[in-house]
Amino acid sequence: MKNKGKIGYILSGVVLGVAITTTAPTLAATVSTITAKLQGDVKVTVDGKAVAAKPINYNNQNYLPVGDIGRALGASVKFDKAKNSIFVTGKEDASSGAGTSTSGGTNVSPVAPKTEGVPMVNQGEKVVTGGISRSIDKVEYTKEESEVDGVVLGKGISVYYTVSNNSSAPLAKIVPRFLFETSYDVATEELNAVGTSIYMTINGVDWRSQSLLPGETATGFVHYASTRDFVVNTIAPYANHSQDPRKYGIWKIQ
Repeated sequence: MKNKGKIGYILSGVVLGVAITTTAPTLAATVSTITAKLQGDVKVTVDGKAVAAKPINYNNQNYLPVGDIGRALGASVKFDKAKNSIFVTGKEDASSGAGTSTSGGTNVSPVAPKTEGVPMVNQGEKVVTGGISRSIDKVEYTKEESEVDGVVLGKGISVYYTVSNNSSAPLAKIVPRFLFETSYDVATEELNAVGTSIYMTINGVDWRSQSLLPGETATGFVHYASTRDFVVNTIAPYANHSQDPRKYGIWKIQ
């Protein structure tokens, strides 16, 4: 099992309900060669949904990729290359703004946002509401596990997003929920229900769940893991208030 630049494996049966951080000590002291079996014929399901991940068997115990299983459970999984650490944030911590992720969990459908009077703009254009400027700058598709800006990402999409606070009050939640419309209905459903991993900076400094103060700008990307092939048509960021869900705008993706 390769160790370089990869999200590791977790023992099957682990429940992700809290924030977890694992840090690898010095490489020379921890890397060893093992013989394990990849069990390609074993099916894996999470909350009744099939997951593409395949377990490996080592010493009669099954291990699964922490990235695939964590995200299927609605958690955020982040490998920080600079710190040589894996950060896993469970659904409860994510929804409260802890760690580096936010936005719901698997099998939880968002409330349909209101659409009256919502501006429709092109990718890269800004929409300003209440002194808050937002833009979806681009969407990148990750076809296989790869490294982006020092972060190892699985297959899926990354939504690049910028928000500037030109109001007089702090903005508590810098990344809203995103409502997707894609070329594949099943993918649309999954993207609108699955948890996310957020990689943002505020004025060039890593975001750690703090509010966006007046005069500050946050930029970065939100990654959605998906094993499917599809094209994103539109994205609508919206405030996730159950009583008054409202879209900030609808961006047409090129």
